[in-house]
Amino acid sequence: MIPITSKNQTYFFSIVHVTKQPPDKLIYGILINSESYYLSKTIGIEDCAQIDSKPRLDHTLLLEICDIMTRFEVAYQEYPSLEFINVEIIKALDLIRKVVLSLPNKKS
Repeated sequence: MIPITSKNQTYFFSIVHVTKQPPDKLIYGILINSESYYLSKTIGIEDCAQIDSKPRLDHTLLLEICDIMTRFEVAYQEYPSLEFINVEIIKALDLIRKVVLSLPNKKS
């Protein structure tokens, strides 16, 4: 599982399955810590929606997960294996973290 930090809390995240839904939707089965969740999204668009009946995921965490999934969908334009997806998640997180860390601090 891959660590993601949101609002000073660390979550462990992985994608356990992806299902195509015509015409352009994907259903992602994900694990966050030890809980399973299901997300629906349009291929290449950041429009994730939680479709299970579990308590709502933290909005910031959901946005970051959606951004990560959209990045590899756009970059590869294919239906990748789960192993490949999880490697790409690590790469996307590394890139996101580098960008955030390189932004100048604004003083109030």
